[in-house]
Amino acid sequence: MISEFVFSALVSCKYIGKNQIHREVIQVLKKWPTLSPLKELFVFNNGESDWLLGFKGTIPIIYKGSQYNIPLVIWIHRNHPQSIPYIFLLPTVEMRIRVSKYVNRNGEVVLPITPPIRFSLETLVNLLTSIFQDNPPLYVKIRKTSM
Repeated sequence: MISEFVFSALVSCKYIGKNQIHREVIQVLKKWPTLSPLKELFVFNNGESDWLLGFKGTIPIIYKGSQYNIPLVIWIHRNHPQSIPYIFLLPTVEMRIRVSKYVNRNGEVVLPITPPIRFSLETLVNLLTSIFQDNPPLYVKIRKTSM
């Protein structure tokens, strides 16, 4: 069922290389069951919008011996793998974004990759996991309790 949704989204969104992207998406969903596929209207920085396929959910990381789940959305470029996907953190209300060389204050993840490096979506999620384990992009804001 998920496989059909993904392929249908790839066709309706007019992706190039549908079969390769389909294989990669299914591979990521098997390896990270906390991610789900989605098709939504994506608004680009220039104000234009278009339908894209992506993943939404969490990726687990280990930091200082504890597991944390990083909520995010990954939007796949129509010409994947030639272009890097758009990646945004989705902090809950208790979370705050930790700005770093990989994450801006809006929660956009900026990877140290310069096109035309080609990589799979699995490689991308592995890279995110590695980067986030070294430098978690989110933290929980501790609420002060009144006595």
